[in-house]
Amino acid sequence: MAEPVDHADRERARTVLDRNFVVAAGAGTGKTTLLTDRILFLLLKKGLRVQEIVALTFTEKAAGEIRERVTQKLIDLLAPERGEWAEAFLADLGKVLDEVKPLIEKALEAMDRAQIGTIHSFASHILKLYPLEAGVDPAFEVDDGSALDELFESEWALWLEGELGEAPADRETLKKWTLRKERWLELLRLVRLEDLAALARTLCEEEVSLAASVSTTPSICERIKTLAAATRALCAGKPGKDNKGGRYAIEEDFERAADALEAAAAPVDLAGPLPETFARLPEGKNLPRDKWPRNWAEMDEREILEQISIYGRARDAARKISPERERLIAKSVDLLTPVVRRVRRLYARRGNVGYYGLLAIARDLVVKNTAVREALKGRFKAILIDEFQDTDPAQGELLLFLGERLGRSAKTRDALKFEPGKLFVVGDPKQSIYRFRGADIRAYEEYKNLLLADGAGRCSLVQNFRSHAGVLGPVNEAFSRIMREESGLQPPYEAITPRPHEKGEPKEKGLELIGITVEEGKLSSEDCRAQEAAWIARWISEHCGEGKKFRFGDSALLLRTMSSLATYLEPLKDAGIPYVVEAERFFYDTQEVIDFVNLLRVLDDPSDRIATVGLLRSPLVCLDDEEIYRLSRLRLLSFYSAKELDRAGISKKAEDRLKRFFGVLSRLHDRVGRVPLGELVGSILADSFILELCSEAYQRDQTASNLMKFGRMAAEAGDEGATLKEFIGLIVETMRESAQEGESPLADETLDAVRVLTVHKAKGLEFPVVFLPNAAAAPKGGGEPPLYKVDWVAGTAGLRLKKRNVCDAAMALIEAEETLREDKEGLRLLYVAMTRAKEHLVVLGNATKRDAKSFAGRLEEGGLWTPDAITAVSLEEKITARTVPQTGKKPALKPAALGDAWKTRETICREVQGRAPFVSPSSLGHEPEKRPLAEGGEDPNAEAARAFAASVGIVCHRVLELWDFANEQGVDGEPYKAVFERAIGELTRAEPGVDERRLRDEAEAILESFLRSEAASELGRSEILARELPFVCPSQDGRVMHGYIDLLYRDPKGRLVVGDYKTRDPKPGEEAETARREFGPQGSAYADAIEHALGETPEFRVIFLRAGKTVAC
Repeated sequence: MAEPVDHADRERARTVLDRNFVVAAGAGTGKTTLLTDRILFLLLKKGLRVQEIVALTFTEKAAGEIRERVTQKLIDLLAPERGEWAEAFLADLGKVLDEVKPLIEKALEAMDRAQIGTIHSFASHILKLYPLEAGVDPAFEVDDGSALDELFESEWALWLEGELGEAPADRETLKKWTLRKERWLELLRLVRLEDLAALARTLCEEEVSLAASVSTTPSICERIKTLAAATRALCAGKPGKDNKGGRYAIEEDFERAADALEAAAAPVDLAGPLPETFARLPEGKNLPRDKWPRNWAEMDEREILEQISIYGRARDAARKISPERERLIAKSVDLLTPVVRRVRRLYARRGNVGYYGLLAIARDLVVKNTAVREALKGRFKAILIDEFQDTDPAQGELLLFLGERLGRSAKTRDALKFEPGKLFVVGDPKQSIYRFRGADIRAYEEYKNLLLADGAGRCSLVQNFRSHAGVLGPVNEAFSRIMREESGLQPPYEAITPRPHEKGEPKEKGLELIGITVEEGKLSSEDCRAQEAAWIARWISEHCGEGKKFRFGDSALLLRTMSSLATYLEPLKDAGIPYVVEAERFFYDTQEVIDFVNLLRVLDDPSDRIATVGLLRSPLVCLDDEEIYRLSRLRLLSFYSAKELDRAGISKKAEDRLKRFFGVLSRLHDRVGRVPLGELVGSILADSFILELCSEAYQRDQTASNLMKFGRMAAEAGDEGATLKEFIGLIVETMRESAQEGESPLADETLDAVRVLTVHKAKGLEFPVVFLPNAAAAPKGGGEPPLYKVDWVAGTAGLRLKKRNVCDAAMALIEAEETLREDKEGLRLLYVAMTRAKEHLVVLGNATKRDAKSFAGRLEEGGLWTPDAITAVSLEEKITARTVPQTGKKPALKPAALGDAWKTRETICREVQGRAPFVSPSSLGHEPEKRPLAEGGEDPNAEAARAFAASVGIVCHRVLELWDFANEQGVDGEPYKAVFERAIGELTRAEPGVDERRLRDEAEAILESFLRSEAASELGRSEILARELPFVCPSQDGRVMHGYIDLLYRDPKGRLVVGDYKTRDPKPGEEAETARREFGPQGSAYADAIEHALGETPEFRVIFLRAGKTVAC
């Protein structure tokens, strides 16, 4: 196989260990393999211990993959029959196996203590090492926000009672209370109380700096003036209207924006009065490209777009900034500061730390406490960082300061000098798409430049191993035109080389563009999406499934947002195509969860007509709208009217269904408030058939899994004391806020189902076939505007009052810049989407109408989305031609058969629940049953005898774990005595009450007899591979088998052997029978585990220590 085009850079990055590196890794270029190899070289060439290496990546899954790869490659190096990779790696090391074998064994032994994880887990580890220095509780718990929410709600209510309640009797206190009351009244005239509550809750977050000024500081004023000057300069040197000196209207707009900004740049008296009212904020409108004066067109297109961007930022900032708004924000913060400080103080005292707090506190600890920094620098000698382009400033600072040279203690980033070979950062700025999580491409550029300026090497990975030229050729063609370098905004485009064409592989077109058209009239967005969905479902039906080129699991639908998810799922359901939605926020939007919530609402409040109608339309009752209308008109929607349904005028079948359902609701309602919430939900799942009916109507196993998850959530809330009404309120609020909650995990990577996910979720993944629908639609905003945002480059923080939509100058400037950054990130998002496909990429959208910032609009700018390249699909022609596979009528199930089926299920369920999920090999043996003393017939001292025998066994096992069987001094030498004393000491410390003299005599007699035997001599001539080897593997009955293997070795004849020590003393001549009868099943389990791990079937041998014999069985 030919070497990749970037082979030289790869080799430097993996093997040069005395230099720091910044690696730019394009999509699909094998960066995980590079990281893994670098770790192996650090372990086996530089000789670092596993605990001295830190490897950080974006997700736990990615970290697990790196850990698994490193472990597997270490095991591969030890394999008797090493593969081509292992031989090549040893050659690259310049060492033979015997030289690195001890290092490999130590690394494998310590792998569970390796710092391979996410940045949050690493920050948590640092705080647990130095809790007092960091100012956190040593037993702190990481809070997902719920603990802070609960604390804030209780403290806010108490604080408001003191602030706005009855006047205090004490004269001095009354004076202060009156002054604060006046301030409250001034604010509440303009701001709603819920707005102030939202701002206060935001200020309680750990990322918020209360010290940050909310006034127009000199730096903010200078930025406003700079923007005003740039806006005024837009007209400079431009020809007048019709070249006659007249002025365009747009020039007057430029001057108005500049005037407003210059006026806003003046310092503000924050103590001044507030206005009686606020004028509604005018809506801003973008300046279309085609409105740019034509006789200015001699300018470069890029320059025109840049000037339009300047005007847009100036206009947005000018309409948001005013002294009155600045004053309102400042007074609000000042009034709320007491409760914010109290909540923060109580939050820390309770031992809570939020996700951002982990990073911020760890960063401050490392930056400000030089003694701790020096200790950590000595502790961690290599730091590897994946996905560095998505780092936020706090993460980057923490890691860079840990990479500082020993003995130095810089106070600022600019003064840092880095330890050579310690830092290895991998990222691709073209894939920086997590701005909403705090990632900032400016941080990536600054930190990268700091490393390069200090002598770090630069490596570029451009050889793609994922996609062929049919996919990557168009990607390179388009993005080389549209991704232009802009400092702090956009990196330059670096083309990636497609994977080599494999022999015999058909040269197929990788990119397919599908344009939806309509022959007459206007094509609506909804119709366009519906037709895209139908086309995708038909393509998958024709090309995926058993006997076809692709599996269902080879295909993925990548959506920019989940707002149109249902449209794309419906045709998949109709066609019987299995799919899995992998998205945050989707759980609460699933219909089965909505049905469950409606059911709970009706049980809590039978007069809730909206929830009742939702239930009647659900699979639980299946009434149509006409039947529901009749019930509503006659006021028969409540289950209290079950006896009057005969006058509703609905069909007999519908009436019977409804009566049965109302009866179930009535019985369940009687239990509300009388039984715990968890028990009530259990009754709902058992009595209402919601689990079975919704599973049949919706997504079968996934629906059932979601309902069971919802039931567990209710039970957990009940355990914490929540009532039904409180739980409903919590869920409704969570649904309203679209909390990030994924579907219940059902599918793993082996499930053959189409994946439906967002582009963000797909980052780092790959699929043979990728569909990118709704490509012509304009990108939607990122939800509600933030109440707090930081510009770490400028060192400012902006605030907003949500309902009033009033922000300060800092926020106005930040958001003006964010509009531009969002536009640049949109292009990177498209790059990520188009580089997920291995073989076939399909982009679908409106053929004739597209937004300039849509995926299709950008591809048009890149020369791809053209009439000649698009395959047009007519709405009228295709929408009615969609075919749905006929499943046939299901045979009716007789009641008796249904009852038998449920009995069988219950029997299986009881068997599974009564069986331990974990099993050890020793439990499989057939040793004589040990009866309790109460049954009689057993020596009263038997229990003590068994405990003593166990202690003797522990000592023997420990000595044999530590002993070198090839040691020529044997049991008479000092090494043996040292090992024996160590084992005795460990046991007596763990079991202080044991008879030490008797223990010594018993263990010594067993061990000295065995170590002088032929069995021990054979072990001395064998290759010992592992001792006390832990393992986990599936058992034959579907459970998890786990345990320890005493000894794994190759005997002098080269046979792989699992050895199991036994202190039992069988009768002479009965050793083989005893081993087979009592330990055979145990040996089979050990052999299965080794075969799972190494792919080689071992022989199992029982080693009888007292007899000094080894018996195969």
